[in-house]
Amino acid sequence: MRKAPSDWPAVLSEQYIVAQLFGANQLAKDYLEHPQVRRLSSRERGFLREQILHPWDFVFMEPLEDLGNDFFDMEDLLSGDTFLLYSPSVSKYETMGQMSMYFTLRCFNGQCYQTYGPITYSRGVQIFDVLFFARQLDSTVETYDELGALMQKDPLPFMTLLMGSEYPAAVHEGSLFVLCQSEIQVPNLDLSAWGKAFDVQEEDGVYKLDLQGWNQPPHYASCYYDRVNRMLLATALTGQAYNSLINTLAEFNVNLPETPDVLLTPAGRTLIQNILGKKLVTNPYAEIFDKDVSPEKQGEIDAANRFLGMLVSAHNSGEEYDLRELAHEAEIPYETAQEIATHIQKRLDRYQRPQ
Repeated sequence: MRKAPSDWPAVLSEQYIVAQLFGANQLAKDYLEHPQVRRLSSRERGFLREQILHPWDFVFMEPLEDLGNDFFDMEDLLSGDTFLLYSPSVSKYETMGQMSMYFTLRCFNGQCYQTYGPITYSRGVQIFDVLFFARQLDSTVETYDELGALMQKDPLPFMTLLMGSEYPAAVHEGSLFVLCQSEIQVPNLDLSAWGKAFDVQEEDGVYKLDLQGWNQPPHYASCYYDRVNRMLLATALTGQAYNSLINTLAEFNVNLPETPDVLLTPAGRTLIQNILGKKLVTNPYAEIFDKDVSPEKQGEIDAANRFLGMLVSAHNSGEEYDLRELAHEAEIPYETAQEIATHIQKRLDRYQRPQ
């Protein structure tokens, strides 16, 4: 998790207050006739009126083209609109490696957009992770337009995404790890012929159907069919596997959406769980088929996860740390700590652009 700067609360508070004044709530209107405002120069009062005519807004964005001199052709990831942005900060962040998106408060100066306050960059968290997050805050949110409306009304939860800036994207041999999941009701599903395409298991009235050829890492394409509730849940951990899964299901006259109902990266899941303080359960059937893990093995897993969290925190702090001490504190063998540290360093190196 990214270590927040010491002035983080004050800076975010200032950004939030300015957004309330010039953003969707337009509180600045209430101050135009205030005696102190009336004492401003005509130019200063004209500036305030101009900001009210062109409300400021929060935006998730990504660069389409670096135009030079801190100007960028940007895309609004919620609306798909493009706009011209001037931002020295984005220029700086772009030299730090590949970013998936940025989040900030923007305003229009008459010629282009500029940013106000902190800019949150993301290395691995994707825009569809933000949509999933919004649905945890408000179950009525379904579309990116509805996400945008919620964000402008109450930007504070989305400002906390700053804490996941350094979470990397998980990639295996060119495939982005992303949970792709859809669920539909299918009454009277006959599974007798499905064995030619799926490996079938059954537990407590629930069938697990692993798609042959796609049920190994990193893809893990499977379906779960609940005979009692007549619900079919399709899930995969890569986009390629999900496409193969829905194409195979179509051969059995079961049609799922090309765009999954749920899209969620490991980075997004970890960040959302940390912000909300609870474990996310996206597949209630998985635990039925999970094999029991011995207490000894679970202890090793917990220790490795503890060490990983300590290592990432130490790395993000920018201060020197002793790997052997971290291993001792996490209660894992030093050799295991070295293996984990080497793997993490290789992953971080992928995000450093060659000079």
